[in-house]
Amino acid sequence: MIGLALVPQPGANQIDIADEFYRRMEQIKKEIPDDYTLQIALDNSRFVRQSIKEVIETIFIAIALVILIILIFFRDWIVALRPLLDMPVSLIGVFFIMFVMGFSINVLTLLAIVHATGLVVDDGIVVTENIYKKIEKGMAPLQASMEGSTEIFFAVVSTSITLAVVFIPVIFLEGFVGRLFREFGIVLAGAILISAFVSLTLTPMLNAHLIRKKKKNSPNRFYLATESFFEGLTETYRNSLISFMKIRGMAVIFILICGGMIYVFGKILPSELAPAEDRNWLRLGMSTPEGSSYEYTDRFIDEVITLVNDSIPETNVLLTVTAPGFAGSGSVNSGFGRLSLVQAKDREKSQHEVFIRLAKLVSRFSGGRVFVSEEQTISAS
Repeated sequence: MIGLALVPQPGANQIDIADEFYRRMEQIKKEIPDDYTLQIALDNSRFVRQSIKEVIETIFIAIALVILIILIFFRDWIVALRPLLDMPVSLIGVFFIMFVMGFSINVLTLLAIVHATGLVVDDGIVVTENIYKKIEKGMAPLQASMEGSTEIFFAVVSTSITLAVVFIPVIFLEGFVGRLFREFGIVLAGAILISAFVSLTLTPMLNAHLIRKKKKNSPNRFYLATESFFEGLTETYRNSLISFMKIRGMAVIFILICGGMIYVFGKILPSELAPAEDRNWLRLGMSTPEGSSYEYTDRFIDEVITLVNDSIPETNVLLTVTAPGFAGSGSVNSGFGRLSLVQAKDREKSQHEVFIRLAKLVSRFSGGRVFVSEEQTISAS
């Protein structure tokens, strides 16, 4: 059995490299003898591909939820579908910022776009609501769009700038964390500023031409069925606001209580750079006593291989190298291994459970030492 490890260099287009690798692997399979088997021991591009796929799915879910919420509260399907026009404009502008800054489409930039999906429609909803209110009072859509957007101009600009400024400290963070979240901060701040521009230009125009002028006593059935609920909701909010304003001094006490809770929970909760992720593989570091020959080390590694194959049923591929010259010192009394597990859906135990079990098993060796470790989800290397 021949194990092939695919480890693209940092910064490389891992998906394209992986696709080319698999194409060449299929060609090799046709040329080698039938008694040889090719297996992938490690392919980091698979996790990149899966992460990007999940983030893209999240973006579509976020867009669907935004449209659903707008439909519920405005109760007009034309208004609900309006974000399908101005939202892509804002997101395309975000990709232009990524192009200018030299960023790639990665998990962090896509997560920023997911976060921005809700923010880019926030200003547009505020503008649309103000215009919609004027149309309901009988004003023409074009005139309502002009007056509604003018009234709320400074509110939109100030809110957007405030949100964008929040991410400026993230942009100037130093070290590995700074490099990690700089792209996230720039993409998100850029999305907010672009959405403000779109909400004050494109959104009023769309409202002027897409929103129909309401005729008196002609609301749709959904509007009639839910009007009593929204009237009650508005009245409840009005009463609660009036009641709280009578004891508004309590707001200071609430702020102090919340600040204290943040401090307490911040001390209690554990901290880490990123949560552990089940990536279906473990790393093994092996060493024998100083002065050991290559043959002795190789026999010891064979014992480790036998133990893993006999005791870890979740094993897919185990790739080991004795005296690696491309990693570490390359001394003859050292070696390393990559244990690839079957997919999480095909095994009962998690990667961490397999790690704990294997660590206990290898601790029994007396002829050498074996260190088992899990790969970090985010690595500074």
